Amino acid sequence: VLKSDEFIVQKPKSNSLKGDAFKIRKKIKEDLKNYNFSKNELSVIHAILLGQRQDISKEVFDNYKNAGAIHILAVSGLHIGIILLLLNFLLKPIELFSYGRHIKLFLLILFLWLYAFIAGLSPSVVRAVAMFTAVAVGMLANQTFDVKKSLVLSFFVLLLINPLYLFDVGFQLSYIAVFSIVFIQPILTKLWKPKPKAINYLWQLLTVSFAAQIGILPLSLYYFHQFPTLFFISSLVIIPFLGIILGYGFIVILLSTLKLLPAFIAKGYEYSIHYMNKFVQLISDQEQFIFSNIFFSLFLTLCSYFILIAFVNYYYKRKYNLLVLILVSVLSIQGYLIYLKFKESRTNKILVYHLFNNTLIENKVNGKAFFYTGFDSLKAEEIRIIKFLKPRNKNVGSKMSKVKNYYKFQNKKVLIIDSLGIYQIKELKPEIIVLRQTPKINLERTIKFLNPKTIVADGSNYNKEILNWEKTCKKLNINFFNTAKNGAFQLSCTD
Repeated sequence: VLKSDEFIVQKPKSNSLKGDAFKIRKKIKEDLKNYNFSKNELSVIHAILLGQRQDISKEVFDNYKNAGAIHILAVSGLHIGIILLLLNFLLKPIELFSYGRHIKLFLLILFLWLYAFIAGLSPSVVRAVAMFTAVAVGMLANQTFDVKKSLVLSFFVLLLINPLYLFDVGFQLSYIAVFSIVFIQPILTKLWKPKPKAINYLWQLLTVSFAAQIGILPLSLYYFHQFPTLFFISSLVIIPFLGIILGYGFIVILLSTLKLLPAFIAKGYEYSIHYMNKFVQLISDQEQFIFSNIFFSLFLTLCSYFILIAFVNYYYKRKYNLLVLILVSVLSIQGYLIYLKFKESRTNKILVYHLFNNTLIENKVNGKAFFYTGFDSLKAEEIRIIKFLKPRNKNVGSKMSKVKNYYKFQNKKVLIIDSLGIYQIKELKPEIIVLRQTPKINLERTIKFLNPKTIVADGSNYNKEILNWEKTCKKLNINFFNTAKNGAFQLSCTD
């Protein structure tokens, strides 16, 4: 977390587009505050209508993430697509006039970019609006327009404007999700064709959600290392009503800006957001259906997409070489996993994790892991740690040992100095010193006495002392590793 002296708040310039958009959003927020929305509901309203997620509490954010509904809290392709459908429906009568379709297209694009402007012209909003602008143009050019061509066109235009979008996670997820819906959803709908219209409508929604999740799954595992299996329930319940929530929200914003919003309409909207939050929390609480801490490398991600692309193409084209590509990709994944398993069994390592206000050390020898913690007894915090470690190593037991003061790793010595500050052992010359529980020592004197190569400070120390230690190490030209900044410290070797 940045401290107040580590950043500067720059006020938006009055003559810039983003500055003007900021003023409009600020005015909308102030108008909404007058209607006494509760904090959590107001923060979600800001997120889904204005693209402003900074006010959302960690608890609410985690609930949406664990329920597989985090995309609801961002103005993304889903929101813009729904807005396009709403506008297309509302502006339909204009087509009755001369050049009505051209006028409607102009108004569609105007309103979409006006919304992007109000939402702050963030990269994700600009990408989504650009994507659906291409779709809107395609709708005018031909009633049976090719969505694929429109998507590819918007994809390349955005990359021409800013090639770095290609490395943006949101850009990758947005386009992969939409392409997956276009190519995979028709395959899924053919698996079952229910006759009742209501059931068919729900089946269509479910296949859209499944198609999008199939497409983004490898990338989600690579970036976020978790998979909420109940995502389809969230999508099935929320997405059908998201159009109503968005339309209702825009009416609330318009009336509140004009000072004409009746209290019962504001309260009704607050209740709808409240119950949506409660439903998401209910799904999020089913922790047994959330698979987390999943290792997924770049190689596995690329192989997964090779399989997915080859399978979809094989379904449509039935070519032998595509089937070969699928089998080669599957064999590549199997071979890679066997290699990782073999490498892991031959790797010895010591890891010092970052654990807030405590210590967690892993010592792995010949495939067997031993864990040491600073907890006095088995508490709820320790149970959560064990739950985190079990997917990574089957040898983790239900209990962990207390942290030792000394570890020997291959020919290297690791000394742990805790709050007691005991280290003056002449025979001990450690290469690494781990500081925990903010020991009251003179670090400069300690370094000169023990002559280590690296100093490690974990999450059990006070930040103020960590900064002082870092300055001391810099002065003495000693490596300093802060787990709060750099993550887990690792010392490893392979036999």
